[in-house]
Amino acid sequence: MFNVFFLCLPGSTLEVALTGTALPVLVAIGPQQKYDFGECPVNEHVDALCTIRNECNTLPITYQFRRIAHFIAKPPHGKIQQSQTQDVVFSFAPNQVGKTY
Repeated sequence: MFNVFFLCLPGSTLEVALTGTALPVLVAIGPQQKYDFGECPVNEHVDALCTIRNECNTLPITYQFRRIAHFIAKPPHGKIQQSQTQDVVFSFAPNQVGKTY
């Protein structure tokens, strides 16, 4: 959103040209998009490596993983430059017995 204020003489006009380009979000996540950590003893942890690739050659992307009980992402947020990758480690670290989704 933007605000533009002009002081013009009565009867005068001002033309402003606005242009823009919409770009697709080009992100690849690997080696898979679903992670099943299986069983893990309480107060232990199981890790899985994920690679996020910014396949856009024009703009960087930012990412953020919300905190979910018993799951951790490291780093939990970041910025990935054009055509670069970022490794993220997902950890399942239960602190109580039970099934977690």
